[in-house]
Amino acid sequence: MLDMVLCHTSTAHEWFQRALAGDERYQRYYILRDGRGSTGAGDPGEPPTNWTSIFGGSMWQWEPRLGKWYLHMHDVSQPDLDWTNPDVRREMADVVRFWRDRGVAGFRFDVVNLISKPDIFEDDPPGRAAPSDGALLVRRRAV
Repeated sequence: MLDMVLCHTSTAHEWFQRALAGDERYQRYYILRDGRGSTGAGDPGEPPTNWTSIFGGSMWQWEPRLGKWYLHMHDVSQPDLDWTNPDVRREMADVVRFWRDRGVAGFRFDVVNLISKPDIFEDDPPGRAAPSDGALLVRRRAV
């Protein structure tokens, strides 16, 4: 049995390091947003939403090398992956197959319920238990 966390990587992971180095492909692996009220390059503004991390503090971290905020539902060293990106889905499926092919008989997918994110990122209403309760306010775009 292998315990896997598929909703984020480490900031030390090769993918995140490639994103920091300017590789746009890997930047699309993560949830990166401009800050609210930013006046342009170098000005972070405020975090994109008022969401609180499961471990406390903002769920967003300013990354000056990217000029963007990245989402981390957990620790600041664990940037969330963007599962709307088909490349992320393929890569993570390959990781699971890698371990299966080496004889792992079962998997436990920790926090798999936190893989999906809302289509629209907006503040939680005042008084609502923040996303740290394991649920995000989800609003779909009108089609």
